[in-house]
Amino acid sequence: MNRPIRILLMGRHFWPHGSHDSAMALLRLASGLARQGIHVEVVTPKHSTSWTPRCRWDRFSVHRPVTLPRRDWGYARYTRQLSSWITQHGSHFDAIVVDSMREEASAGVDAASALQIPCIVTDAGSDWNADHQWATRSRWNQKVYRSAMQADRILAPTADSHRRLIVDGCPADAIVRRAAGFTSLCPANAVRRREARTSLGLANLDMAADPDVPVALCIGSMTHHSGMLLAVENAFWMIGRYPRMRLWMIGDGPARDLMHQDLKANGVRHAVAMPGSFACLDDVFAAADLYLQLDSQGGDYFLPMAVSHAMPMVVCDSTDNRQRLGVAPEIHAVTASGIPDDTDQESIAWFASTESQKPFRQAFKQQMNRIVASLSPDKESAVSDRRNDAGGHVSDGRDWYRQIIRRHPYQAVVDQVADLAGQLCADRTGRSSASAPTPQQRSTGADVESRRDGPNGNSGGTVTSGSGDVTR
Repeated sequence: MNRPIRILLMGRHFWPHGSHDSAMALLRLASGLARQGIHVEVVTPKHSTSWTPRCRWDRFSVHRPVTLPRRDWGYARYTRQLSSWITQHGSHFDAIVVDSMREEASAGVDAASALQIPCIVTDAGSDWNADHQWATRSRWNQKVYRSAMQADRILAPTADSHRRLIVDGCPADAIVRRAAGFTSLCPANAVRRREARTSLGLANLDMAADPDVPVALCIGSMTHHSGMLLAVENAFWMIGRYPRMRLWMIGDGPARDLMHQDLKANGVRHAVAMPGSFACLDDVFAAADLYLQLDSQGGDYFLPMAVSHAMPMVVCDSTDNRQRLGVAPEIHAVTASGIPDDTDQESIAWFASTESQKPFRQAFKQQMNRIVASLSPDKESAVSDRRNDAGGHVSDGRDWYRQIIRRHPYQAVVDQVADLAGQLCADRTGRSSASAPTPQQRSTGADVESRRDGPNGNSGGTVTSGSGDVTR
C-alpha cells in the first residue's frame, strides 16, 4: 500500500514571526499540505540561541537546528550546517520545498543532491527585495542564487519573475508558474467586526475601537525600506482629516523605534496602535475597515488575506501587485494626479509611488470617504445612492472579490505543490513514490571546497552587502 509523500519545507522565517509575509505564507502552505494527509515537517533557523530546537505546531513538527548568523561572514557556515543537518536527518523525506532562492535554497539543493530526492524552490520577493535583486549585491549572493537555480523545479509567482529567471539563465523547462491563491472566507459583518474589536481591545488597549470608528490596517516589517514609512509620514494628515479614525501598524523591525518617535513628535501616537506581531491575524483583518498595501511586499500572504476578507484596499500601483490581483496594467490609464483611473472599481484604490504624497492621499480619501459614509447614521441613504438601476443590488465590489477567489483558489496552490513533488519523486526514483529513497554520501569535492571559502569566494573575505537582510 502506498504511503503518503513526505515533504520537508524550508524557510528563513516561520511562526511566531507573524509580521513576516514569508513566515505566514510558509505556515499556510504547511497547514494546507498537512490537511491533505501529507507528512510535513518544517526546517527554519533559530533567531535566538534561547529558542527551542524543536517544537510542534498544528499537525507538523518544526525543527530549528542552527542559529541564523548576525554577521555576513557567518552565512557560509550557516549554509553548510543547514545542509549537513538535513543530509543526516532527512533520509525519510521524498522532496524538499524551499520558499526562496537564498541560503536556505542552496542548502536544500545540496542536501537533496546527497539524498537523491527532488528539490523545489520559489523565486520570492518583489521590487528591491526580490531574490534576483538580492543576488546582485555581492559575489556570495550571486553564488547562492546560482546554486538555487540547480533545483529540479523553480516556482515563479508572476510573469515578470518567469521572464527574469529565463534571462538569468534558468532552464525554461525547470520553471513552473505558481498562481496566486486566495482563501475563501466569509466577509466580516457588523457583529463579527464588533466581536473582533472587543477581543483585541481586551488584549491591547491601543487597539480598542468603537464600532463606528474607521480603522485602517497596514502589516509588514518595520525596516528603513518598508512602505510602512509612508503611513508614518502621512499619519498627521490622515488623523487631521479623519479625527476619529485609528491606524493599526502590525509588525516589528529595526525601524520601529524611529517610527514611534516620529508619530509621537507629530502628536498622533494616541490614534496609532503598534502592538507588534501576531501569530494569528484573523481577528485583526476582521476588525479593520481598510487595508493599506503601501509597497510590493506582502503579496504572498497579507494582500491575499485582505482579498479573502473582502476588505476595501489602498494599493501601491506596481507590476507585482497588479499581477497578483489579476489586474492587467495596460487596461488602466493614469490620471494627471498620478492615480490610476479605476473609477468603476470600488474594491481597490491604486496610487502611484512617487516622491509626492498626493497620489496616496487622494487614494486614501477615495476609500475612507466611502467607509465613513457607510458608518454614518445615514447609512441607508448612502447605500441607496450606490444601487445598480439594472440589477437592484449594491455595487460594493463584492462581485470582484468572489470572482478572483473563485478563479484562483488557494487549494490549487497546495495541490500544485503536492502533485509536483509527487511527480518529481516518481520520475527521480523511477518507481512509485511509495518507498523512500536511500541517502547517499555526496562526493563533489570542488563544491565542498567552494563552500569552505568565505562569502566572497576567498577565505576571510568580507561582504559589501549583507545577506542577513532582516526583511527576509
